[in-house]
Amino acid sequence: MPMTEKQIRVFTWSLDLSEGDAAAIMPQLSSATHLRALRLVNREDALHFMAARAGLRMILGEVIGERPCDVTFQLSPSGKPRLANHRDIHFNLSHSSGHAVLVLSCQEPVGIDIERILEFASGIEAQFLSSEEISVLALVPAGARMASLVGLWAAKEAVIKLHGDHRQLKPGDIDLNFDEAGQITSARVADEAGCTLTSLDAAPGFACMLAHSQPLDAREMVVAHWQGLCASRS
Repeated sequence: MPMTEKQIRVFTWSLDLSEGDAAAIMPQLSSATHLRALRLVNREDALHFMAARAGLRMILGEVIGERPCDVTFQLSPSGKPRLANHRDIHFNLSHSSGHAVLVLSCQEPVGIDIERILEFASGIEAQFLSSEEISVLALVPAGARMASLVGLWAAKEAVIKLHGDHRQLKPGDIDLNFDEAGQITSARVADEAGCTLTSLDAAPGFACMLAHSQPLDAREMVVAHWQGLCASRS
């Protein structure tokens, strides 16, 4: 699975596993991941957690030429997980309601977030959107407004994940920018240089946003539905 220097690859996959499927992917996981999964009270959440981490290890292992169980992570100065021996490869993982997305880049840090489109509590937008963002949301037809609201949340989460835990950013710290059609294009944190935001069609019924430090060339971005978990249990 070679990558060019400028290429950004996005992988999406289902996290729905049977107990037999879960047993098949166990060898791909670290002991720490096993322990974290065991702490989750809900069994479905545990299966989803394991399927997300197994996919992460399997994809990264293929990229760097290592067995999934041998892929080693560490925290970067920004508080983001990174590959211990391949710091030129940036990645970010997100999962929600049985679906995962992973982005890889050889250029700059990246952030990605996926959210199932569900009904938010009434008035919640005032807790994380600016007055300008709320005004843009009000222009969206009523039938599409909830999907747009979830997209706004995913955009801010992607920016937070781009920057890493050390910033301790909150959604309200981030200002989104829009084009004339009301589509999210970029974001800014305080007075710093902004980042670009790209909406991705990851799965039906989900909002997915990618945050990247530099403008993206659509010709260099590849989005693929990954089925490696199926292959691992065949």
